[in-house]
Amino acid sequence: MPALLFVLFVFASAGAAVYVDSPAVAVYALSFWHYYVYWLAYLFGASSLAAFKRDAILMKSASILILGWVYLSASPDILSVCVVASGFALNAYAALVLGSDRTYYGYEIGALPLRRITSFPYSITAYPMLIGNIIGFGGALIDADFRAHWWPLAIAHGALNISLLIMEMTISAGSGRARTAQSSSVAGRFFIGLIGLSVSAAIGYAAPEPLGPTIGALLGAVIFLHAFALYDRYCLGAGARFENHSSGNRSVT
Repeated sequence: MPALLFVLFVFASAGAAVYVDSPAVAVYALSFWHYYVYWLAYLFGASSLAAFKRDAILMKSASILILGWVYLSASPDILSVCVVASGFALNAYAALVLGSDRTYYGYEIGALPLRRITSFPYSITAYPMLIGNIIGFGGALIDADFRAHWWPLAIAHGALNISLLIMEMTISAGSGRARTAQSSSVAGRFFIGLIGLSVSAAIGYAAPEPLGPTIGALLGAVIFLHAFALYDRYCLGAGARFENHSSGNRSVT
């Protein structure tokens, strides 16, 4: 269901962007969902490894395609391209060494046994994928044209990767599962609903032209509904599925 909702969300965001003739609406609405899924899966556990991988790969793929489009549209200079390529090559190689299942938190969500990887680049750092991402997004900012138009996009990606790095370094996987039962109460759902209405209202009130308050509020409502569907999938329904696990090799794409 979250994968289908995300596809519908893609169409809704693209429609809003076309309606107001502003590609940035879709770019910023669609670029960051995989981070949210990583947080939920790491803290609460996914319904299954296969479902988590499907959702994460779908949302990450959309984000990569969007970033590639806006970055290449800027005709980046060779230095920027080299740094970006180096960062994402490190990410890709680290994922290859770790394997697909462990890359997508297979151990952290309780689907795989502990196995410590010591091959390069894990012989140097436990977080090569996140470090590669940070280098890649930082490299995009080297190009003046991209930086002038899309610096908030690269900064946001870099900051969110740093947040994942901090989470993996300081928080035990599954630490949020003990709070799942409380979160699933009617009162908890009502409170989350109020947050959603507030988010929708805030986006509508603050939305600049050409988005406008009406489209802004509608897009805000869609954003919240999608976020709540993911929260319901990974948090409210996951608390009883897995036992807590201490951390092994850290892994996100």
